Amino acid sequence: GNICQACEAGKNSLVKGSTSKTTCISCKAGSYSAEASASCTSCAPGRYSEKDSSSSCEACGENRANPETGATSCSLCSQSNDDKTACKKCGEGKGLNDKLCIKCPAGKFSDSDSNDKCTSCDRGTYNSKEAALVCLRCEKQTTTDETGAKSVTECKPPICSTDQFNNNGSCEECNNITSSIILVGSFLSFVFIAWYSIVVATDRKKMMELKILSSFFQSSELTTLINVSWPAIVFMTIPFQFPISDTKCLASASNWTQTHTFYMYI
Repeated sequence: GNICQACEAGKNSLVKGSTSKTTCISCKAGSYSAEASASCTSCAPGRYSEKDSSSSCEACGENRANPETGATSCSLCSQSNDDKTACKKCGEGKGLNDKLCIKCPAGKFSDSDSNDKCTSCDRGTYNSKEAALVCLRCEKQTTTDETGAKSVTECKPPICSTDQFNNNGSCEECNNITSSIILVGSFLSFVFIAWYSIVVATDRKKMMELKILSSFFQSSELTTLINVSWPAIVFMTIPFQFPISDTKCLASASNWTQTHTFYMYI
């Protein structure tokens, strides 16, 4: 009797009892069939076929991988595992450059969420070492001109206009009402301390109390000049720090700053 003819490799027929090879249809990209196969088979993970009528699937090449079945291509990796089913990450402090994992240079960083990419340090931060996981923040009241700073020497006070003040390294609009309160309050407290000093000059105990009060105001002004590691709750008290304005706002013409106020208390 007649013998059924097999469809050629890369094709199969879904028609039972077919009398013509025209019923043999091509397997789509991402699948294959060997000669006389009853059906097309999807490519396994780590393999692919990019064309129709494939008789086999090819293994992913060097530094490429594919975790899915039925793939038509493989993704580029910094490096892949042995069976080409997954990409290996470069790791923290490293990034992908021309298919190679390299240490992130100074001014950049790479953490566990960076996806093999070295990211430039934000403005106000810097990094002077290779393979950094994070960038360091500039000291209080300073910032950097650009992203990707490589040294702490790039951290400088910002140049603010006369209607702005320096708030933690950022120029912000003056709040003249608050500035007035700060300026007048500082002056009145100075007058009060001077007057109180004359009144209680002969009372040693009260003079000690006065010295403590004066030291408190000196410390409060000092916190606006240097980076003092006070507990967070301290900055919720008056007059330690005013993040919404500054004496400069009302006294810019005379160049009066918190530095002058500090020395006034001394």
